[in-house]
Amino acid sequence: MENKYYTPSLEEIHIGIECEFTTCEGAFKCNITDDIYTGELDIVQIQDLFDFYSRGVMDIEEMIRIKHLTQEDIETLGFKLKSRSIDDWYEANPLEMPESKIRDYFGHYAFKLFLNYGFRDSRLKIKADFTGEDWDKADSMFEGECKNKTELIKILKQIKVI
Repeated sequence: MENKYYTPSLEEIHIGIECEFTTCEGAFKCNITDDIYTGELDIVQIQDLFDFYSRGVMDIEEMIRIKHLTQEDIETLGFKLKSRSIDDWYEANPLEMPESKIRDYFGHYAFKLFLNYGFRDSRLKIKADFTGEDWDKADSMFEGECKNKTELIKILKQIKVI
């Protein structure tokens, strides 16, 4: 991936999104790290961002950028890289994830979680194995686009992995 950051649309910006944020014009271009906040956005920063944007002081791409989802991001959430081809293939043992509550209709816990991610097109697939089989026979839990770590965390919470 050439550029590890992207400019979010206005709809993607919300409290808690992990990003880099500045109200110092030119901070990203000149890499003025003292003026770049890295972390989760709070309400005050969002108000500043929309205030500067609505008054025409700065464009969105000058104030906020989000890091694309990386292998490191996925691995910090408990997944281990198993193979790399066109897409990256990860596995996780939900029993090693203390917050995991992922179960089937009968209340059985999953044996294994599979995660497939296409870094070129931000395509994510997550499957849960409840029978001790492989990817092909695992139950699909999510399939769609995921561009950053905040989105992945939200998806994993929705399907009760974390």
